[in-house]
Amino acid sequence: MFKGSVYKLCGLLILLLGSAALITLGILSGKFFMLLLGFALLVWGIAGLFRFHFQSIRKMTFMFNSIENGDYAFKFTEYEGPVSDNLLNLSLNRIKNILVKARTQAVEQEKYYELIMNSIHTGVIVINDAGNVYQINQAALQLFGLPRLNHVNRLAVIDGSLRDLFFNLKAGEKKQTSFSNERGVVHLAINVSAMKVRDMSLRIVAVNDINNELDEKETESWIRLIRVLTHEIMNSITPITSLSDTLLKMEGSMNEKVREGIEAIGSTGKGLIGFVESYRRVTRIPTPRLRSFYVLPFLERIVTLIRHDTADRALDIRIGVEPEELLLYADEDMIGQVVLNLLKNAVHALQGRTDGTIRIAATGSESGEITLSVTDNGCGIPPEVAANIFMPFFTTKENGSGIGLSVSRQIMRLHNGSISLKCSRPGETTFKLLFS
Repeated sequence: MFKGSVYKLCGLLILLLGSAALITLGILSGKFFMLLLGFALLVWGIAGLFRFHFQSIRKMTFMFNSIENGDYAFKFTEYEGPVSDNLLNLSLNRIKNILVKARTQAVEQEKYYELIMNSIHTGVIVINDAGNVYQINQAALQLFGLPRLNHVNRLAVIDGSLRDLFFNLKAGEKKQTSFSNERGVVHLAINVSAMKVRDMSLRIVAVNDINNELDEKETESWIRLIRVLTHEIMNSITPITSLSDTLLKMEGSMNEKVREGIEAIGSTGKGLIGFVESYRRVTRIPTPRLRSFYVLPFLERIVTLIRHDTADRALDIRIGVEPEELLLYADEDMIGQVVLNLLKNAVHALQGRTDGTIRIAATGSESGEITLSVTDNGCGIPPEVAANIFMPFFTTKENGSGIGLSVSRQIMRLHNGSISLKCSRPGETTFKLLFS
């Protein structure tokens, strides 16, 4: 055949002109054979012309069908056929490469925005008028305690009124709501905005946990107060103890009662300094050194310490971890301090009981959350006491400092987790640690 598109097209045109000439001569001369040959050449030329254009159309159709189906693996042969085919193949391959580049950039941009959304602590949900969830970040899933959310109807698993609320949200609205789950009562602040994407109306719902915000503000206020008080007390007591030590070292006779008084002042001042230093721990919690560790041997080690301190008491301490190979990414020493404090509180609550039982349970969820709970069958915590147990310096123990649970709550916050009193009634008290 002819090489190149120009030669091929010229050959077809010559063929068509020749067939037309044969048909004309056949009609004028009355020769049937010449007329038949002319028509045959005409049909052949028209068919060749059709094939010439149909091949290009077929390639373009194939390319668009592949792109529509998300298949970008095709590539047309280059530099092996006629010039016309090479030019067409090069152009089609170039179009495909441009589309692949644009698609890759769009995917990278989507991942970038998704990373930003998952880095913020505010829950973000994008829904349409039918209730379909187009996008949701990890913070929102953690607030609802769900592994995934494709439609607001799934919120009915938590609370039917929550589903109805999200269905009826309007742009510009600000609402507050609450629901109960395994964490307890969750109070939410909701803000709604609207946007249009490709003529489709979408609502962007921002969700915040009011409890966490209030608790953080309260903790920050306590820390600032403690720092001011300890600073002022230390500034006042230190010179007094220093002066008493100086007076006691002075030579010469000193009335015995005066000496005893100065020694009392010095020892009391030093005791007060030690007391203040112990409370400074509330404001001096170090940054966690995070690493992965197995939960089961970790709990067994903590229980061994408790058994040693309660060897003279009949306590039934049980550990349950599901799955047994459960891993926790946290500061092992700091979390050990939290769990040890909860176990000591449970042991204290079981004083005087001969059937004391402590259950320690750890579980992992599909969303990656890990829950660790400590339950005892002691006397329970009265409601008026339960409302203040995380407040610094609040204690019901005779020799308690009142900083154990407060420090534990700060440690959990440094791990982006939480500690809560799940249940408290006679015969059952449960504290829960939640790691997001």
